[in-house]
Amino acid sequence: MKIGGISGIIGRADKINRIGEKEYLDTLNRMLKKELDFIMLHETPNHPKLGFLGNEKIRETIEHGGISTIFCGHCFWEKTLVKLSNDSQIINVDSKVVILKKVK
Repeated sequence: MKIGGISGIIGRADKINRIGEKEYLDTLNRMLKKELDFIMLHETPNHPKLGFLGNEKIRETIEHGGISTIFCGHCFWEKTLVKLSNDSQIINVDSKVVILKKVK
């Protein structure tokens, strides 16, 4: 299993756990091209069709990258699992516990 992730959120580099937007999105784009099984993000992409809060640029990067399964938090969503336009799965685990089970 291949897992990648980005710690922190987009913001001013002089603040704790913040990463510049360009660096964050470039790193995410590189991970999407590696066809990882899971990508772990602290910051949440948005989902405008469902009205879920998050970062629009992260969602756009995921939708234009390879299909992936993304775990994220930071912004609470009522629904845990959603799909984006490119069939990437977003699993929002803010204030939740998710148990994954291998299906044969």
